[in-house]
Amino acid sequence: MIKAHNKNRLFKIIIVSFLSFLMVFSLAACSNGNASHKSRTIKIIGFYDHEMKPVLKAVRKNLHGKYKIEYTYVPLSQFNNVVNTQLASGSGPDILLVGSSFPALIRSKYVADISNEKYLNNFNSAGFTLAKDKNDKIYGVPTYGWFSGIWYNKDIFAKYHLKVPSTFKDYLSVCKKLKSAGITPLAFGLSDGDIGLHAWLGYLQNSYYMDSSSNVQNDQKFAYGKAKLSHYLLKGTEQWDQIIKDGYMSKEMVGLSASQALNKFMTGKSAMYLSGPWDYANLKKSKINFAMFPYPGTHAQTHYLLGGPAATVGMNRKTKNRAGSEAVLKAFATKDVQDAWVKVNPGSFSYYKGMKASLPKEYNLVKSTLNSGRVTVAWDRWGVNMPAETLLTTIKKNIQSLASQSITVKQFLQNIDEKADQIRYK
Repeated sequence: MIKAHNKNRLFKIIIVSFLSFLMVFSLAACSNGNASHKSRTIKIIGFYDHEMKPVLKAVRKNLHGKYKIEYTYVPLSQFNNVVNTQLASGSGPDILLVGSSFPALIRSKYVADISNEKYLNNFNSAGFTLAKDKNDKIYGVPTYGWFSGIWYNKDIFAKYHLKVPSTFKDYLSVCKKLKSAGITPLAFGLSDGDIGLHAWLGYLQNSYYMDSSSNVQNDQKFAYGKAKLSHYLLKGTEQWDQIIKDGYMSKEMVGLSASQALNKFMTGKSAMYLSGPWDYANLKKSKINFAMFPYPGTHAQTHYLLGGPAATVGMNRKTKNRAGSEAVLKAFATKDVQDAWVKVNPGSFSYYKGMKASLPKEYNLVKSTLNSGRVTVAWDRWGVNMPAETLLTTIKKNIQSLASQSITVKQFLQNIDEKADQIRYK
């Protein structure tokens, strides 16, 4: 009886111990499940706000619930400081959505090399302008492309029997005829906008860069201090300066803001305005009859538009969830997500191969240029070895001086060279 009792007691102890083990194991599993749940959350930081909703929706759809996304919006004015502070401390988000400062992240070794990813083959090479280092290694996925051209008032052109100019010579001729008729040819707001900058580089893109690949290589040399703008851009800038000599960009326009210049165009007080799709909605509301044509250059056969990748998506090199971050980055590279970028930014285009720009009729004269991928800008090439925003601020101030005719073309370029020497990365 004693032995039987002991056996029963031993059996109960074994059962209780086993149940306790199961309870502990279950709690541990729950705990691990929670940890796993946390590790499935991928943090993204970017400077886009409401327009990210449809993009992130498409990303989540591609992830099939495997990972969660936590997106943090930071205004562009604060963005670079916030991101650099976080990354310098060794923390920061898993995924970074960055604009023209992306090359600086590459140089600082904050973003991971993704050169071997097969999904990169789906993009045109121009999309990686901000995402490559000097050895052509790739560190990010392009989003959508921005571009700018010249809006013109179709009714004014029709009234004075003017054709859309296909060369810079034609452009000057159109401006002369408009001025003779008492119409302001071009609305330039130089006090705070990029209009003067776009006018200068838009002409150079068509008249200088498209002539030879060596010209683009000079930009790369300039970025690393091995070439001077005052040498290789002098002739082209002197040709472009004719719009200032003829008074189409004048001292009076230095006091105008971009919004004031836009208003002059929308109210029919000027015939042309340099801008991009970001002004399209306002132009439609104005009820004027308008359209866009590419920046004219020396040649009529082929045109380039000024533009480039609006932003690049990269992965934090020190992410604590490599697998999840790689999955999210791959999702950003899918056709569905690239299509979402374009749809939420009307008038933009995609670097995804085979994805054609779907644009309103006002863009008919630039569609072939967009669809052929002839969209680029010099400051993306300069930015690989210097903070591009700082250099552009200097350029815009000096364009004001150039428009006022208080400096020469050579001084204009020399001032930019001097600033570049000060701000290049060591």
